[in-house]
Amino acid sequence: MLRAIETRRDLVRAVNQGPTSFVDAAGRVRGRYDLPMAGTLQTTPALLSGPPTLYVRFGDAPLVLLALGSVVSPRSPAPQNVDGATSEGRGAGDVRSAIYVSR
Repeated sequence: MLRAIETRRDLVRAVNQGPTSFVDAAGRVRGRYDLPMAGTLQTTPALLSGPPTLYVRFGDAPLVLLALGSVVSPRSPAPQNVDGATSEGRGAGDVRSAIYVSR
């Protein structure tokens, strides 16, 4: 059913094991045959010739690029205290206190 929605095409599913079904481009099940004996399902799917959806055109490529970009992007700089010093590099032996400005 999701394949019919993401491609905006009618989907006819005919299988040996399981239900035979017809799903329209909006994802509504228009016909289904799931009796245990042999039979047929008569239907007429629409042959659409519209432009493909963005998912059909590009697939998972935008998601992969976004994931790679988030891994490769540079880290943001460390937060700074009021005196301009960064909080990195302060060990357990450093007794200076950090004062942060909150608004």
